[in-house]
This record gives sequence, structure tokens and C-alpha cells, in this order.
Amino acid sequence: MKSQIEDSKMPISSYLYLHPEADLSESEKGELIAYLDSLSAQNAIKD
Repeated sequence: MKSQIEDSKMPISSYLYLHPEADLSESEKGELIAYLDSLSAQNAIKD
């Protein structure tokens, strides 16, 4: 999922066509990626 966000493949274009407000800004992408990284780190600690 992280790479799809970084490559601007998410949200998908067909969804954005109907919901243009869902397009992520660079700042929003950064926040989402940081959140995904934190989840990944938390899961690594639990394993």
C-alpha cells in the first residue's frame, strides 16, 4: 500500500473521477506514509 501511495496510484483514478476531493496532497501522502510506517514498526515489535 505504501508504494501505491508514493507512486500516486492510490486512490485509484476511477474513484477520483467520482470523488475528486479524495485526491491526496503531498502533505497528506506524507502523513499517511508516516502512519503506515509506525504501524509496521509496532507490528515488528510484537512479532
